[in-house]
Amino acid sequence: MHNLIEVRECPLHGGVKTGAFPENIKAAVQYGKNLQAMVVAFNTVGAVSINRTHEILSSVFNIPLATGTIKNMVTRCAESLKDTYERIRLTMISLGLLHCDVTSCRVDGKNCWVHVASDQVHTYLTINQ
Repeated sequence: MHNLIEVRECPLHGGVKTGAFPENIKAAVQYGKNLQAMVVAFNTVGAVSINRTHEILSSVFNIPLATGTIKNMVTRCAESLKDTYERIRLTMISLGLLHCDVTSCRVDGKNCWVHVASDQVHTYLTINQ
């Protein structure tokens, strides 16, 4: 966590002295990689809804993360994995022997189908409504 410090009357040099944030700090509130990873894991691996993730973070950890921020964290993670996801998809297409399955789930209150293709190394999931 970074705090911007301002000394109104510097005892050594006089006048106002103000610190500076590191260049990678772009906003007043910053969330670290560990928190972002936890949010994404709750929502994707744990299948915890965005609203429930917000409730858990607020009540258990006292981190009142907005639902929009949670959605943005998950979206950024998904965007960063697009190339990997595509490589896995192409690998699944090229394999002669793999396991396929389908199951139903609910996404945003709607029934959807989760299609799974996997081998011993990769798993490819896609959701269709």
